[in-house]
Amino acid sequence: MSESTKLEATNEFCFLYSTYPNADAALAAARLVIDKKLAACVNIYPPMKSVYMWEGKRDETSEVATFVKTRRSLVDADAAREAAVHALAEQRHAEESYRKLFEGSVDGIYVTTPAGALLNANPALARMMGYATPQGLINGIGDIAHTVYVQPAARAEYERLMQRDGMIREYEYQVRTRNDSVLWLSDSASAVRNEAGEIVRYEGTVRDITDQKRAEDAIAEGRRLLQMVIDTVPAVINVKDKQLRYVLMNRYMAGIFGIEPAEAIGQTTADLMSRYGAEKTDENDKRVLASGLGAGAGANLVVLDSATRKELKTLDLGGGAAGILIVPDGSRAYVAVSGKDKVAVVDLKNLEVTAYVSTGRQPDGLAWVP
Repeated sequence: MSESTKLEATNEFCFLYSTYPNADAALAAARLVIDKKLAACVNIYPPMKSVYMWEGKRDETSEVATFVKTRRSLVDADAAREAAVHALAEQRHAEESYRKLFEGSVDGIYVTTPAGALLNANPALARMMGYATPQGLINGIGDIAHTVYVQPAARAEYERLMQRDGMIREYEYQVRTRNDSVLWLSDSASAVRNEAGEIVRYEGTVRDITDQKRAEDAIAEGRRLLQMVIDTVPAVINVKDKQLRYVLMNRYMAGIFGIEPAEAIGQTTADLMSRYGAEKTDENDKRVLASGLGAGAGANLVVLDSATRKELKTLDLGGGAAGILIVPDGSRAYVAVSGKDKVAVVDLKNLEVTAYVSTGRQPDGLAWVP
């Protein structure tokens, strides 16, 4: 932003006229001059439009003017002028640093009004929205609630959070670009209030998280398809995290607990068993985690009463149950042992493993032939 300084003097007064990029910068300079007793009064005028040359090109911006009045001799006025110019130089250095950060940021930076007008934007935001320059972006959109937000309700929620909290952090919403493509943005911003406590603008940064959202959607779709596949398998299938909470369970296993597969997510086996007044420890799972071995190492087969859902007995198969087949008369069960090349034969009346049948490799499935 440009600053200009003009000094006028009379026998009694020195007048200093300056411009600043915004009201905050003008107020900071005014307070500095007053605190250092370089002036008796500083007037700050409303924003105005300035046209100037910047790096060989004509530019336009909104600026705030100050008018400094000091009652000193001309010599003292020179000292005041020198101090004020020094303050302006420091302000200019700070603004130049901000400009470099503003223009070089890979994230979009913006300033908007509560009414939805875009006051300022950096090059990254312009590129993000499909414009060659920030000014092109500012000129190309109107009320952002209706021209940028895919869902105007997202802007209303943004304003509600700003009014309540004075800021937002990683607020996600969709926007429509110049070429009509849709982006997901993550927005972090703060509300700026005037002396009366009214919000006058929002200042924030946005990140393009479209690729992240697509990846999340792809993962969710993959999980949905996986769930569809495992739900067709008539055997117990589940996945647990390191805290031994279910992250996946097929419909066959969920049916044993009398629940929907989604209800098991985030719960432990002990949590599910406690619903029926039964107890089940996770000691075996803990041993598997501690040993670093696969689930087939030392896994058990838990036999439940189909009516009460209570645990009747735990059978040590020497490996986990990779598939279970119960004969029609309910007298025996054949269990494919995970990680092993055998099938365990279980007597369902005595609840004992009566034999092992070698298969040469782990069976892919079990079938009963009458």
